[in-house]
Amino acid sequence: MYEYIENFNAKHIVLRCMSGLVAIVDRGGYVSSDLLQDLLATMEYRGHDGQDSVIDGHIGFGHQHFYTTPEAVGEQQPLVDDGYILTFDGRIDNRREILQTLESVSGSESDARIIMELYKEHDGCTFLTDLVGVYAFALYDSYNEKVILVRDRVGVRQLYYTVIGNEIIAASDIKSILCHPSVEVCINEGLLAEHVFDSISTVGETFYEGIQYILPGTYTTITQDGITHDRYWNPSDLEGTLRGDCEQLEEIFLNKLERATRCRLRTRTNPGVMLSGGLDSTAIIATIDRLGVDTVPTFSHIYTDAVGDWDGEIQRIAEMEEQFGIHNEKLVINDETALETPEIYSAPLMEGPIITPTQSITESLYDRAKQWNCTVLLTGRGGNRFDGSRFTYADLFLDRRYRAWLAHGQSDDLSLLQLALWYTVAPILLDKITSIHDIHRVSGEKDNTSIYTESVIEQAQMREETNGDGKDIAFNSIEKQLAYNNYHYSNKNFWIAISRQTALNKGIQLRYPFLDSRVVEFFFAIPSAMWAQRGVKKYLFRSAFEDILPKQVISQKSDANVNFDALIQNDQRLMDMLSDSSCLVDNGIISHVNLEQEIEAYREEKRSVMDIWKLVSIEMWLNTVV
Repeated sequence: MYEYIENFNAKHIVLRCMSGLVAIVDRGGYVSSDLLQDLLATMEYRGHDGQDSVIDGHIGFGHQHFYTTPEAVGEQQPLVDDGYILTFDGRIDNRREILQTLESVSGSESDARIIMELYKEHDGCTFLTDLVGVYAFALYDSYNEKVILVRDRVGVRQLYYTVIGNEIIAASDIKSILCHPSVEVCINEGLLAEHVFDSISTVGETFYEGIQYILPGTYTTITQDGITHDRYWNPSDLEGTLRGDCEQLEEIFLNKLERATRCRLRTRTNPGVMLSGGLDSTAIIATIDRLGVDTVPTFSHIYTDAVGDWDGEIQRIAEMEEQFGIHNEKLVINDETALETPEIYSAPLMEGPIITPTQSITESLYDRAKQWNCTVLLTGRGGNRFDGSRFTYADLFLDRRYRAWLAHGQSDDLSLLQLALWYTVAPILLDKITSIHDIHRVSGEKDNTSIYTESVIEQAQMREETNGDGKDIAFNSIEKQLAYNNYHYSNKNFWIAISRQTALNKGIQLRYPFLDSRVVEFFFAIPSAMWAQRGVKKYLFRSAFEDILPKQVISQKSDANVNFDALIQNDQRLMDMLSDSSCLVDNGIISHVNLEQEIEAYREEKRSVMDIWKLVSIEMWLNTVV
């Protein structure tokens, strides 16, 4: 548990929360109906089932409805109950257990009503330690004159805020905050510098100066005395608490994934699954089958110009269709059609320079799902947490498990010397350094920093020096620290937000069984050596599904990837954008000479596609927001 206070004497608080929620508290006056409606209008794309609002003098709440669970249908939020107001977006996944402790709430009540009653019964947020689900909400407590902002344990639902004078503005979309007339658009040069070097380590900041995000597993309390942040969930507390042989851990894993999948099938319309031939999404299909649930439709991208083992990918999908009797809708894409709607990037790019070249492809997949009346899609995102890496050798050595280290090493594709130097000694001697950028640099990956201006390099170096390790959660395991950082202190923190925005715009809610907090807790509780052994990634994962999934799925070693090189080279608009660039140069990120050299080097195949895409995405973002 940690706590810190920001000085703030609030008279006028504006809160705009997840998935179309609006709340205004004006302690010095009254709430304007026009203002409330203006704020609601910025999130109309989330209100597929209408909107509601409440104004009571100095308090105003609004809600854009998107009913995705049976209990939510027809619900009128915001909830008003004897001095309390709640705006809630999310889903409670342990409803049955929670309802057993709440005699005042029936099983047909919405998740929002359950949250309201839990807060009243506990007279505060202590109930969060027992709550399982994905959620973000704002609650006004008139008796204690405070507003509380809460984000779920894993951070699936984003929640941003900023302080402007006597106002606090909070929102699920950064775009909503930027639309407020008191907020000035100002680029966070420090975080942008960290992004340039793939070394984001600063906690709580966004790409906009002054706009922060509520950390996962944290609740923020706003009173006249200030702002406090309290963590109610710390995954490092779970480290190493679950032991057992592989067979025992496999059974626990399968049971937890079943629970995580079952609760995500709670929907008022047909659920669907985004299916590739990889282990993560195929495991979701197999889990649904183990639950005895009727077959759900699946949706896949088929890339005719893809690279890698694409023939194997198609075959694996075919084997899944045959073994599990699923229907698969295949969306065929080639290099020319993948980027045919670049305008699709505009809205999500408000979050940051992190859009992938396949954004428009994904939207087409959502259109196909809507034809099947699917408003909920399960995805395998988050399953690659279980990949593991060779840094587990350092953990084995630190745990003095020398025999296990040798046994794994003898069966690894790399030599014992390489494993000892790069994946054991180097990380340990670097004092368990956990920066993603530095870990990769230790591994011998290319460090392409010289093309950027001195000011950007200095900014990144200064941030690294002043931030220290920059982490609010510390693990003893090098492998687990890296895994946590890779999700919560990297661009992946924003990828989920962008994916959800894009889907919601199409009337689709994405759900992630592998990001269920119970699965994540299992992930951090087991020994990291169970993630990867003998050079094999997803060791326990593969072992658990060995007799469940087709053999070709379990044994796959290579992926089928989109040909990003062809996508970018075939879209002359992107290359022209860089050639005619003004934002990258004008903002002092790269000189015009170096930019031209990088474009030429890429065309001569001396630079990777991701090197050039990073410049493209930053340029697109700056063009959008500046």
